[in-house]
Amino acid sequence: MHTVVKALALVALLSGALLAAGCSSKKPQLDIELYPGGTIRGSDGNLESVEGTLFRLKQVTTDSEKTVSAFFQKQLVEGKGWTAAGENRFTDGNMKVDLTYYESRDSDAPEDPTKPGGLVGIYTSNNNTNIKIWRYVPKPAKK
Repeated sequence: MHTVVKALALVALLSGALLAAGCSSKKPQLDIELYPGGTIRGSDGNLESVEGTLFRLKQVTTDSEKTVSAFFQKQLVEGKGWTAAGENRFTDGNMKVDLTYYESRDSDAPEDPTKPGGLVGIYTSNNNTNIKIWRYVPKPAKK
């Protein structure tokens, strides 16, 4: 029993020392709101690098493209300063994504990995509105 208590105390001490040294294990989190009427129907896997994480996911809804587009117009363009990049596409200008078939590729990446990057594409398929989200979140700068 004393060995377990000593081991737990050592883990707590080391964790505190790492936090005090600024070595947080905190990973980047998705920082844009998902469509509230959508269901996540897939992820092409997050791409993690030493600079940050690229989130890649797909939502599906029976709501119209117009309704979904209006949501992202308000949230991203009006709320975060993104731009509408063609019909039903929104970008912050820092993402390289091939939108030929709205498929994710290993080449998806931010132009500048020290800054956030994002692109949202909305399209209809099989009587559903599909929302593809690419969002790059850099790791916080070390202090």
